[in-house]
Amino acid sequence: MRILIVEDERALCDTLVKSLKQKGYEVDACYDGDSALDWLLTEKYDLLLLDLSLPGRDGMDLLKTLKAFLSSHPKALLPKACAILCTGGEEGDGRKQKAPERGHKAYSGANVLFYEG
Repeated sequence: MRILIVEDERALCDTLVKSLKQKGYEVDACYDGDSALDWLLTEKYDLLLLDLSLPGRDGMDLLKTLKAFLSSHPKALLPKACAILCTGGEEGDGRKQKAPERGHKAYSGANVLFYEG
């Protein structure tokens, strides 16, 4: 399984990468939404681990962009699943709660939310 982690907190991101690689997963990482979009449009991933609070393009904007791309490119090789990492202010600013309103289906709660776009 190939995973892309998008998390701007470098220590957390590096810990996730190291842990997942030790478990045998193939993992790439980037620290902002614009870089993530570049990776997602050029590489094939099975899972996207995405922080909502990112410099530049935030996580929700990235999901919106990917959904629009997929609607005009139905054979695009985008990840089948996305886990939203709520590591900071997402709890208090309403972004976590707005995800279902934007068409993302939640599958679990707590600080990691799994969405199907």
